[in-house]
Order: sequence, then structure tokens, then C-alpha cells
Amino acid sequence: MSYLGNADYQRLYLEGAKSAGTEHGTYAGLLTVDNEQSISVNVATMYGQVKVSVELQAKAPAVDSSWDDIAEISLLKTAGDVVTLVNGSGDEIEEPETLIGEDMRGNFRIRIHRSGQGFDEGEEPTSYEDPRTERLLLIVWPSPQVLEPTVIQMNSASARETQEWSETHESDEGWHAESDMDPDELAQIERNLRQVE
Repeated sequence: MSYLGNADYQRLYLEGAKSAGTEHGTYAGLLTVDNEQSISVNVATMYGQVKVSVELQAKAPAVDSSWDDIAEISLLKTAGDVVTLVNGSGDEIEEPETLIGEDMRGNFRIRIHRSGQGFDEGEEPTSYEDPRTERLLLIVWPSPQVLEPTVIQMNSASARETQEWSETHESDEGWHAESDMDPDELAQIERNLRQVE
């Protein structure tokens, strides 16, 4: 499933889930966890379109290293919320696709991939298929174990600049939370995922 996201000041925001016990900070220049455990996805495009694809998997897929930047983080999602990637201003280009449905809850892992040059402030794509348009791929799967963020690769200039900036402007304070997901909840999530496939 895919849609056109609308970057706002070089960010999109994961709505409906929080980081599962990760210290605040920036990882691979690609994702940032704030003091309230909210997660933002950092992009090169200042304002405007970003192609976003989302996948819900039953387990962690093999890594596709053809992307410029890749990072993973653990999520905590409660029942009743829908997890989407939004721009935070409410002026979406297209309706965001759902990453995790409202009936699912517990701990998940998300792998975020990013490629593409993006657009500076004042620049716009020449068409829907403009090769400079940034692309994001978000893959989510159930993961009862809360793991530290993983930087898989960071190859783009944009990600390196974001990471360098964050390392000079963020403090070292953070906190960790324990996972409360039991095996029965995980089994139910896995049954729900099989129905989706």
C-alpha cells in the first residue's frame, strides 16, 4: 500500500504509537524519538511530497540494502488507536495508509527505509514521477521483545547532516520502559496478521 505523504519542515510523524522504551535521540539521521517517546521520520524534503509505502508483516523480513538509509525501532501500540505516518499539520496530500489497525495492540518493530534526493524549500516536483522525489518504506511486524534502535545503514548526505546536527543539540538523558506483552497477546496478533495476508 502506498500514498503521497506531505513533509512539513523535513519531518513526518508516526501517530498512534510510541517508542517502546527507547532513549530519546536521533538514529541513522532517519528517525527521532522525543522526550515523550513520540517518533518522527526525518526526510530531505523541506515541504512537499514524499512517496510512502507501508507493509505489515508476520515477522522481520530480510534487509533490502538498496535503500540509502535504514533504521529500526520498537513500538508500543494500545488498542483503539490506528498507526499512520502523518505530517502533523493535517494538510495531507493523500489519505495516509494504516500501518497497524485499531484492534491490534502490543509491541511491534518498525523498519524505516529512505531513498531519494528530496526538495529544498521553494523547490517542487516537475511531475508525480519526478526522480528527485523521496521514497519511504515502512515495514512493521509484531515483536514482543523491546530492542534498542538499530542503525542498519546511513548513506545519504541528508541523514548524515541530520545525525551530526542532533549529536550537537540533544542531551544524553532518556528512559527505558518494560514490555508488558504476554505470549497470549502475541499469539492473537500473529493470528490477526495471518488473516491480513
